[in-house]
Amino acid sequence: MKSKNKPISISNIVKNYFRVLEVISSLNSKLEYKSDVGRKQKISDLEVVALGLTAEFKSIDSENFLFKEINKQQIPNLIERSQFNFN
Repeated sequence: MKSKNKPISISNIVKNYFRVLEVISSLNSKLEYKSDVGRKQKISDLEVVALGLTAEFKSIDSENFLFKEINKQQIPNLIERSQFNFN
């Protein structure tokens, strides 16, 4: 019986994102920067770092691909792709 080549699934990006966020949050890192100037922050610095680390872990080097794979209902405060840069 021949096995079909299945594409590698990265559907667990959101699951990995929350795991990375949990781990780096536990480090008690002071990445939160609060400013009263400009727009209100939609996503925290820690969440941006977790998303970037998750993309690196999954070997994703395209922001377009990353944001197409994320289920936006699972990360409700997700920023727009054009506001995110992890290069």
